Amino acid sequence: PSQMGNLLSPRQVVNITGRDCVNSDYLNDYCMTDAEYIAEIRYELRPTVFEVCILLMYLAVFVVGLVGNALVVAAVLRTSQMRSATNLFLLNLALADFLVILLCLVPTVIEDIMETWVFGDLACRVLKYLQPVSVAVSVLTLTFNSVERLLAICLPMWVKATKKRIVSLILLIWTVAMATKVHYPLKMRAVHYSGLPQGEVLLTQCKSSWEVNMTAIAIAAAASASNSTQTDSFPMSPTQSFDMIGNIVDSVVFFILPFAWMLIAYAVICRRLWHAAVPGESLRRSASDRRSVSGSVVNSTASAGAGGGGASNRRKLDATLKQRRRTALMLIAIVVIFFVCYLPVHVLRA
Repeated sequence: PSQMGNLLSPRQVVNITGRDCVNSDYLNDYCMTDAEYIAEIRYELRPTVFEVCILLMYLAVFVVGLVGNALVVAAVLRTSQMRSATNLFLLNLALADFLVILLCLVPTVIEDIMETWVFGDLACRVLKYLQPVSVAVSVLTLTFNSVERLLAICLPMWVKATKKRIVSLILLIWTVAMATKVHYPLKMRAVHYSGLPQGEVLLTQCKSSWEVNMTAIAIAAAASASNSTQTDSFPMSPTQSFDMIGNIVDSVVFFILPFAWMLIAYAVICRRLWHAAVPGESLRRSASDRRSVSGSVVNSTASAGAGGGGASNRRKLDATLKQRRRTALMLIAIVVIFFVCYLPVHVLRA
């Protein structure tokens, strides 16, 4: 734990208790009773002002995320106009984000503030599995949604978004996400802090198995350092190699490739929407040309009526084009937000 370095000095130095540490029966290195030692640790791990501010920010994100995604789910389920095939992706994304907020944000904040995994070994395996699954579902939903948008814009007559097809894609998304993260419950475990008595949950960490092995290796290296003048090199364990390769593959599959695809797909869509001719524009111009050629009273009257209708149609077409361009800007924002939010996560894991 990051704050443990600030605890009391080991027994080699006379400690503040004034006890005879060398000849004492105390088991810890700080010449304290278990109760005193635990109290000292709790004091050192108390939240700082900075951590309280971060906690308040997380609380705001938690409330906004829950309310926002709940409103999306309610809107799609309760409004008949929103129950389209493509909006099933929106519903799935809201549910995935809902899980991200509950399964990722809450346990992570508690663990970071307390520097302790308080949920036990089973929850360590289950939550550390469901956390990346929910994130993967969110990323894959955004990716598949961009595919559907691209097909709807570029090949509207060839590919139709049916509910059966979208539901099949959503099931595929969940299957892929769960299958690619299946190793998490196998490698994660709750590790008890050896400096405290059994049964005390304080400073327990939820770690992968290779982290536990590397900690044991580091302890062994420190113990033998005084007896050896040669620096030992410890080869990377198979579990550590597997975990590092898994992180790289995970970053490629669930960040680099989705970002690259969304960047290309939305660039094509934005170009098509931004520069596309207004539907019906050629028909309007043809009708205008025919009216200008005709000189009869009947044609003039019809022309006037058609002109009024043409003005109304023109306003509708302009509104449609304006809406499409707003959509293009929204798609650009999606790509930028995806990159900004997920890049730090994968950089810190590297």
